[in-house]
Order: sequence, then C-alpha cells, then structure tokens
Amino acid sequence: MNSYKWVFGLVATVSLVACSSDKNDDKPDVPDVGDNVILTENFENVENGMLPDGWDLVTNLGEAYVEDGYLYVDGRIDDYTATAVELPQELSGYGNYKVTVNFTIPEANTASRWAGFRYRDVGSNSYYQMAIRQAATSSNGTELAARYEDKWDILDTKAFTQDINPEQIYTAEITTHGNRVQQVLNGQIMHDNTILPVMGNIALQAAGAVLKIQDIKITEQHEALPKLEQLYTVDEPDTHIAMAPTVVGTEFSSLESLNSFSGSNAYLKLDDSLHVYSVGGDYLSTLEQLLETELNIIPVLEISAGVDLDRLSSVLNTYKSIDLTFVSSESQDLTELRDHNVNVRSALKISESEIGTDIGSWHNIVSKVTASKSRIVVLPQSAVTPELMDYLQRRLLTIWVEHDGESTMASLLTTGAHGLVTENTDELADLMGMFAPNSLIRKPLIIGHRGVPSLLPENTLESAVKALELGVDGNEYDVYLSADNHVVVMHDTTVDRTTDGSGNVEEMTLDELRALSILDLDGNPSSMKIPTLEEFFSEFKDAKMTHFLEIKSANPLIVDEIAKLTKEYDVADQLIVIAFSEQQTQRMAEVMPEIPVGLLISHSEDRDSERTLVNMLKKVQPLSTTYNPSYAALSEDTIGIAKHRGMTLWPWTYRSQADQNKHYLWGIHGLTTDYAQWSSDKVVSAKVLSDQVSIDVGSTLEVGVVLRDQKGVEQSDTARAFLVAQSTAQYEQSDEGELRFLSSGKAEVLVMHKHQLETRESYLIYSQPVIINVN
Repeated sequence: MNSYKWVFGLVATVSLVACSSDKNDDKPDVPDVGDNVILTENFENVENGMLPDGWDLVTNLGEAYVEDGYLYVDGRIDDYTATAVELPQELSGYGNYKVTVNFTIPEANTASRWAGFRYRDVGSNSYYQMAIRQAATSSNGTELAARYEDKWDILDTKAFTQDINPEQIYTAEITTHGNRVQQVLNGQIMHDNTILPVMGNIALQAAGAVLKIQDIKITEQHEALPKLEQLYTVDEPDTHIAMAPTVVGTEFSSLESLNSFSGSNAYLKLDDSLHVYSVGGDYLSTLEQLLETELNIIPVLEISAGVDLDRLSSVLNTYKSIDLTFVSSESQDLTELRDHNVNVRSALKISESEIGTDIGSWHNIVSKVTASKSRIVVLPQSAVTPELMDYLQRRLLTIWVEHDGESTMASLLTTGAHGLVTENTDELADLMGMFAPNSLIRKPLIIGHRGVPSLLPENTLESAVKALELGVDGNEYDVYLSADNHVVVMHDTTVDRTTDGSGNVEEMTLDELRALSILDLDGNPSSMKIPTLEEFFSEFKDAKMTHFLEIKSANPLIVDEIAKLTKEYDVADQLIVIAFSEQQTQRMAEVMPEIPVGLLISHSEDRDSERTLVNMLKKVQPLSTTYNPSYAALSEDTIGIAKHRGMTLWPWTYRSQADQNKHYLWGIHGLTTDYAQWSSDKVVSAKVLSDQVSIDVGSTLEVGVVLRDQKGVEQSDTARAFLVAQSTAQYEQSDEGELRFLSSGKAEVLVMHKHQLETRESYLIYSQPVIINVN
C-alpha cells in the first residue's frame, strides 16, 4: 500500500471530540444518548425493507434492508466485490472511536466468504476493514486489512476459536485512536496494530455472504490504546554471508555493557529470585529492570532450576514481552513456561552425552525440543558434526552452537549453525567481515512441491520418487481422510482436476478413489493411481528425505490416523507436518507433540519490517511452529531480523527460476518448488581431504577437495581459492583468491568454491578450516 499518498483528512493523534464540541456548531443527525456516544442503532424503529435515515447502499450489486429488527447486507451476488452500506456522512468527521457491532453470518456461498466492518473510510474506495470469514477458524479467518486504489493490503490475519454459527450472535469491537487500532471478536483481541491517523466514515459490507446485524454503537475514544509489543532493535553483522548466523554474546559485566558489544543476543542467567546475572556470575539487574531498559540487543535468559514460573509469568505478562528467549536443559520447565506465556520463545539446551551418533539419537533431540514447545536447540560445539546439522535442519530445528572455548572462530562459524554462542564476539565479527558477497555457509534445503509437478503429475508416488532422484531434501504432499478413514494424497477437495473422475475426496471410499486414474501432464488418463500415505511411508522408509506432510483436511481425526501410520511404519524420524489451519497445528501438539510443525501462511509486509516481524512472531510463537510463507512479498530485511529470534522461514511455491535462485542466494532455510531440477546441479559442499597441509615458502597453495552437488554426486577437485581466517605467515593473494605464502609460519584457511548459476549469478561455498604449515 502506498500509505504516503493516503492523507485524506489527516489528523493529529489527539482526541477528536473538538470536532463536535462547540455548541454553536452543526451537530450530526444522530441520536443524543450520552456524552461519548456518536451513534447507536438497533433497527427496531426502521420499517421492513428500508434502511435507517442517512444510511446508503453504496454499491449496486447486492441488497441491504431491515427486516424484523435486524439489518441484512446481502452480498451473495459476488464473492469478491462487496455489497456495502455506508453510515451517515457526519461520521466522517471522526477518527478516534469505538465501533461495537452485534452480528452473525447466516449464509455464505462458501465458508471462505466474509463480512466486513469498514472504518476510517476516507472515500475513493480507501479504508481499513475488520473482515470475518464464516470459516473463522482458518488461519485468515479474521483480518485487518487496508484498501487503497482497489487493492488490498492485508496487515494481519488470525484464526478465531470457532467458525461463525448462523444461529449465534457475535460481538465485534473496533477501537481506533491516533495511529493505533484494536480489533476484538467476542472479547478476544484478534488484531492490534498501527494504522494511519485519519478521519473517516463507517460502513458495513459483505462479499459472497449475508451479514446480519442486531445493533451497532459508535462512541468517541478519548483514551490512547495500550502500547504495542516492542521489538529490540539489533544491529546486523557487517558481513556478506547470506543469512549470517545470529551472534549470541556471553561476556557482560553490567546492565550498561549489554549495549556495547558486537552481537544481536545476550546470553544471561536468571536465578530463582528473578535476578539477572552474566554467565560469569556478575549481577546485572532484576528482571523488571532489564525489561524496562532500552536495549539494542535481545536478552536470552537461562532459567535456574528453582525459578518460580508463576511469578516469572506474571512479570512477562505485565511487560507484554514477546521478544525474549528462555533457555533451560529441563524440557518440562520450558513446557510450563510456554503454557503460561505463549508469546515468548524457548530453547532447549542439550548436553554432549545426550547427542549420540545415529539417527535415533538425533530424532530423540528433535522430539525433546519439539515437545518442550521450543524451536531452538543449543548444542555444545564438541558434539557437532555436518551430518547432525543436516539432520536437525531438515527436521525444522533452529540450531545454536555454544563455543567450546578452545576452537577457532572459523571452526565455530563453519558449523553452519543458525546462532553462535561465544564470548569472543569481536573476533567473530572480524572473521564474518572477511567473506565475499553471495557467500553461503549453510545449504538452503530444497523441497519438492507435490514431488516434481513440472515433470510428472503432482502428488503421485512416481513424482515423489523422481524428486528424490533430483536431490530434494524433502517431499511435500497434501493429505485428506477418505470416507472410510484412509489417509490419501491429494491437493484439491475434489478429484475433478487431477483424475478422470469427479467427486469430493472425503466423501469417497479408498476403493472408489483407487478406481480412478491420475491425468498425465497432457490431461490424459495414465496408469498412475491416487496414492495413500502408507505407500509414501513405505517407499521412502530410511531414505535421506523428510516428509513435508501438509494437512489439507479440516477433519481433526486425520491427525490420529497420521499418528497411527507414523508409529506403524516407524517414520517419526523422517516426518514434519505443515498446515494452514491453526486448529490442526494445535491438534498436532496434542496428539503428536514430538513432531515439528510449520504454519503455512500468505505473507504480507507491513509498513516497516519490525511491525511485520511482530505479526510473524505473534503468529508462530504461540503455536511453536516454523513460519512457512508465500514467498512473493518476502523482504530481505524482514528475514534478516527474523533470524535473530530463532525463526526459520520455509517459503513456497517457486515457479520462477530467477526468484528461486535469488532466494537461494539469500540463504533462505528451505525453498518449496515445482522445479526441483533447477537445483539438482548446485554444488552444496566442499570437503577437504585433509585438515592439515604443509607447503614451502613461495609456493601457490593447492588443496585436494571433494565437491558434492544437490543430488549427492561427488567429484574430486583441486582448490586454488581460499579465505584466510588467520595467519602468522606473510602472504599475497589474487583477486580470485589464489594464495602464495611469502614467509614461514602457520595459517588457517577455508577452501572457497565458486558456483555459477544459469541465471548468471554465482555463489561461494566454504570448507571447514584447514591448517597450513608453511616451511
């Protein structure tokens, strides 16, 4: 939205009572029922078939009329262009008000259609709106949106606790003051945001639905709304590393010292009296003092075993804290903390003895972290291996690695962790500043969207097998529950588009579904059949591939069936679940609390990246999910500040090679694509043959390396380009990275491999450190 152009009736953030307070002024033609009441209407004295005086039907699509004491706005004639009734024009002189509407949606063309309450309507089809879908439990069941020049800007969405029952009356409240708005449904705050401070009218509208209103009341709002949740503003590291790891510092001596170090997070200790200490034991402040201090760093608080969780929760609720991370090695403490404070983050700290060296041990880590309602795991550097990091990232964990105190910063950085915990933040910052543009130290994961539908029919076993051959890290597919309770793989609610049959998937038995033939890419019946989830679990058992299982069904029982099959085929160590439905993500937490979940969402950007991030955090932190957005509106600024909160992003669905490569170079955590083949030949790792190399003074350095591509194909190569992390030997280096040592000594270098993309861009990947002994 071009908000800078939207300045009609711009007002200051003071109360607007003065607009009608002068006794000599013309008063609006509205009922005088109290000092603060601008308008109230219950339609009891309005003749059937009519509208109240001064109310206008401002579109000519549907109908609007009063019948038996209720106002009906019937917008069923069009699913997308709303039928609207505008209230008296005198309301246009107000901007700070509270609108209370008792309503329901008795009919809708489909459950996704909506009723809306327009406010600050400045004319020219420009306004804000609270929209409520009949399917209010969907992830966008309620919306805060802005309309400008016939385009929507969705500022926030949220699921309500129930779908709209046609027989039940609901209460919507919209409160505006200055540049703030709160939208409330049945006492639950759905949206709390900033908007432009303009004056404007009120209107009631519906698209593809009937809006039934019992009464409406509008009062002046004199009091400012509570402050919004605030984010800590942190500095980005000065580096060209794509999606560079967040730096978590540990060395602090006072509260003031938090704002004077190179990093984005401060690792602190919280004792059972809610006193804050440094890792080294220096007293810094009380928790309340910490929360009252303006910081340019995010507090990460490791809680003591005896902390009073009720008292801690009370403090956090008082300060409306959403930008804090709590760490514990006790998963139950984190679960209880998150149950009381859904808006904070948590991280489970794992000891070296818990890690092990096999998939089973690693899956136990995933299960413990996920069951604790955390997304972040803190690991000791001594136990980290490339294989462990790859597995945990494919299971949607955010990995912070704690420096062992002895290894070099290069060895810490090249673990590929999302966060690095260290006291040596200045040294780490210097190293990160050495990297060239488009440097990747962590491989973005490639997820096949319904397999590889650009080559084979979507959501077929054949397509998923082909995607794995092309090197995907995960296969995404969609599931419904058949009429006889089989979990079947299908994207649409019906079989019409993708098979030679017709009918609703969940109204058909498995035998009826299996009797159909999948259409090939030319639209002709093929030998392929609608697969079941069992077939996928069986086919890919023990494959190095993650099932990205999207629950399409609204039936809560599908989660129970998925749980049964997961246990039967023993594939929990390969499974994650994604869904648009917040109710299904909550059902997953109840039935399969150890399985990671991602929330699918249509992403939009607010007027600044920090408000966008607040909306993102308020979406996923209460649900303990990853953020899986549509990719088109994603900004690099937003993903850059999200990473400091331990948030990973898994955008969908790429059908443009240019966009896919652009976001790959951003270091996005995982890209879901119809074209897995576009990434098959990308070189993803460079493994040195030896971590110690000797060379004579004056020689040009060459190091043997094995390059591996996305498909897993390896080839030997000789590396001649390097990044020098540190060196006691003098050296000279060309622009291409070739390295020649001029004196004896020792150096630590990283092999630097450049990969050229078809779209003309290139990126650099790096090996783990090599020690060069120069003789």
